[in-house]
Amino acid sequence: MSPTPVVPSRSPRLLETPGSLREAVRIVISQNEGGRPATVFAEATQDGDAPDLVTVCSNFINRGETLQYVENELRNFPYMRTIEDFVSRYGPTWGFNQTTISNASGRVEYFNNQIAGFTRYS
Repeated sequence: MSPTPVVPSRSPRLLETPGSLREAVRIVISQNEGGRPATVFAEATQDGDAPDLVTVCSNFINRGETLQYVENELRNFPYMRTIEDFVSRYGPTWGFNQTTISNASGRVEYFNNQIAGFTRYS
């Protein structure tokens, strides 16, 4: 009987604790993880300076079309930080409604369990 192969597990990384939503948006935009720059997100959020940043980010989280883009990037770059990662943790502090926080949390769970296959951030 041959030994069971050892599959290396990926350890969760520590997610930054941004001081504001603006800072979180800038982390997502400027990160080194990900194959393509987050240009659409950067433009929509005005690099974190959009007047109603909560609404802009909520639209990204709550629209189904954005999921496919993030999903495709995460398949190649599983540690890519998403706005969902931050909103699922800090959303109440930044004024997000419960629906958006729940959607962000659901996406993070999906990213971890279905796309990456491990918990990406602790």
